[in-house]
Amino acid sequence: MLDQPTQVWYRSEVDQNTGTPGRDTDREAVNRLFRLIYDVVAELAPKMQVIVCDHANLVDDWFQDSVKHNWRGGEKLIPLEWINGTTFS
Repeated sequence: MLDQPTQVWYRSEVDQNTGTPGRDTDREAVNRLFRLIYDVVAELAPKMQVIVCDHANLVDDWFQDSVKHNWRGGEKLIPLEWINGTTFS
């Protein structure tokens, strides 16, 4: 489980909301980091799984194909109905 490994490259709230770091060098660093994670998991598959919680949202197909959940636009890790108890009545 990796929690926000790219946090250092997301300096503004705008960057965090779009999932794209602002500067070219930041984008390159984020891309290299996620490509390394992707390549290691691919090499060790199917016995390796990595869960990453992050703001990054790269446009590359290999990245998008790897995303299982994208908690934006009102979708959350813990749905509001769980908190309110409406699904467990």
